[in-house]
Amino acid sequence: MITTHPLPDADAMASAFALKRLYPKAQVFVPDENDQSRKIAGYLGEKYVTTPDDKTDLLIAVDIGGPELMRFPLERAERRMLIDHHQAKHAFLEKFDGYYVDTNVNSTSEIAYKILKENGVRIDKRLATLLCAGIYSDSISLRIAKPNAFRVIAELTGEHNINFSDVVELITFGRDVSEKIARFKACQRARVERVGDYIVATTTVSSFTSSAAQALRDLGADISFAGSKRDMDIKGACKPWLVERGFNLGRDVMPLVGKTMGGDGGGHPGMAGARGTDETKFVPAMLEAAKLAKQFLESVKK
Repeated sequence: MITTHPLPDADAMASAFALKRLYPKAQVFVPDENDQSRKIAGYLGEKYVTTPDDKTDLLIAVDIGGPELMRFPLERAERRMLIDHHQAKHAFLEKFDGYYVDTNVNSTSEIAYKILKENGVRIDKRLATLLCAGIYSDSISLRIAKPNAFRVIAELTGEHNINFSDVVELITFGRDVSEKIARFKACQRARVERVGDYIVATTTVSSFTSSAAQALRDLGADISFAGSKRDMDIKGACKPWLVERGFNLGRDVMPLVGKTMGGDGGGHPGMAGARGTDETKFVPAMLEAAKLAKQFLESVKK
């Protein structure tokens, strides 16, 4: 069984189906499917399951940076392996029999590519395009791409004669009406705070927290947070320049925000999330997120 995190992005789907080439009989488990997962599976001509078997002899978790994103009960697997690029806590890593975690790359897709290459597994043009899409997505459209990301993309596009517009098209979606409304409501309810020449924005929505946080960031916020009390879910986003200056939402902010809510958090430097269970702590958690963001911006301002 190869499992992604809920609502998988291109990187999670690319690394999952890439590793399936090593284990052709394996099932890919998508805990909570979305338009992205459906489009990618259709593009590859592959299938995944949304309800996993009760037990598996080997579980491979991909692109899962913390326990809050793990939906397959680890005790159901005889052996457990994690392949990821996030900064994971030691307590989480200890739950696996082995792991391959490289925080020096932008995406799990780069790790999956390396594994396939070292094992002599053939990569066809469609999988190569998808791996490029995973890298492109997790590097914020290459704006924070590290040298290895460019090397892998150059190898894949060169070997398979890939038009990069096909890579971008694979992860381009139109938003449905519900998501558009959520983004408008996020802007209406936003609390905007100025820190020198920088802006921190926070808002609440009932759903589409990731999209709402991105909307505030794209409108001009340097760091933004969107939370849903119904789902006890908070997402954060920031501008690429902050990542370049050392700001890391997944490492420095969201684990603390999740802990405030009685849960946990993690993710990427520029886009991360937290979940909890204590509804009475939702507002303090949102305030904690804004406080940590402002502290970092204060240090930059100095």
